[in-house]
Amino acid sequence: MFTWYVDLHVRPERIAEFRQAIVEHATHTLTEPGAVRFDVFQQHDQPSHFILIEVYHSEDDLKRHMETDYFHQWRTRTAGMFEPATATRFESIHLTGQKVPGSSA
Repeated sequence: MFTWYVDLHVRPERIAEFRQAIVEHATHTLTEPGAVRFDVFQQHDQPSHFILIEVYHSEDDLKRHMETDYFHQWRTRTAGMFEPATATRFESIHLTGQKVPGSSA
């Protein structure tokens, strides 16, 4: 499995709007084939800091997600809400409640 870890800082005046947009986006993403999970975290003591953890069966599934009309609509909707994000790719070794191919868990 393939994990996409996104670290971003939302403009303070746009936090409520971003929260609504990202929950809608995550919910829609999970209807796509290949999407396993999409978790959204907001830092307790720094509410403008968000972490997104997206898990897909493969990197190709993430690429297909990023080519959808819905993804491009979300990018347009959230333009200017946050500073440039940092995204890091990971191989999933263990996911609670998920069988990860090649793992012993």
